[in-house]
Amino acid sequence: MGEKNTGCQRKVLGRWYGRTENRFLFLLASLILIIFVYPFAESFDTGGLILRVLTTAIIILSVYALLDVKRHFIIAVLLLIPTVVMSWAEYLGQETAFISTFALLTNMAFFLFVTLIILHRILTTRIVTKDTIYGAICVYFLFAYLWGALYLFTALTVPGSFATFYPDTAVLPTIGFGEAMYFSFVTIATLGYGDIIPVGNVSRSLAMLEAATGVLFVATFVARLVALAGTGSLSPTDEKMGDTGSSRKDEEEEEER
Repeated sequence: MGEKNTGCQRKVLGRWYGRTENRFLFLLASLILIIFVYPFAESFDTGGLILRVLTTAIIILSVYALLDVKRHFIIAVLLLIPTVVMSWAEYLGQETAFISTFALLTNMAFFLFVTLIILHRILTTRIVTKDTIYGAICVYFLFAYLWGALYLFTALTVPGSFATFYPDTAVLPTIGFGEAMYFSFVTIATLGYGDIIPVGNVSRSLAMLEAATGVLFVATFVARLVALAGTGSLSPTDEKMGDTGSSRKDEEEEEER
């Protein structure tokens, strides 16, 4: 009877932690959605409802992406709670500088944790699958999202950190979510359109760090793919297991300790 119960538990664990082959694909889809949808919706989404809904969806899918390792999943849930609460408190309650600042800080803490965990997985995996590629793209987008949040935080705490040359030349007392994300993606891709520029010391340092991070990440990940490609081909079964199998093995070793 005991063996049957153990077998059932392992089967449930296999369903709960193992069926996440497309966990990064769903997260990637939500990140692409907010990139394309929100700039158009920003003009009539004056209260920020659409932004809150899309951000909440990304947060939930980020937790799902870490579902295959119990330790990471629990930490992500613990970070999720204050992040979602403060985001909706900012929308439903009276928006103040304190609430906005605290909401940004919880948001950055959550996405920093998620980004570092996914980055560690794709750089240490021994098997490259389609989901590994999706995860790498997610990390690139999450880097841009994180820096966008940092730019918002900088504009909030150090007014006048950014200026615009289009349509009029002026120092911006603050910037919105859409402007911060636009500037972040332009910077990480090293395009440098120049319509929004950093003029403060903090904002300039952040922009330089983001540009360097974007270039180094692409170079590192491509080098990693080339190195793994040189190790030989894998069977379809091994490819299907991918990171999920490695993650579950790591977790089992951790539980044994």
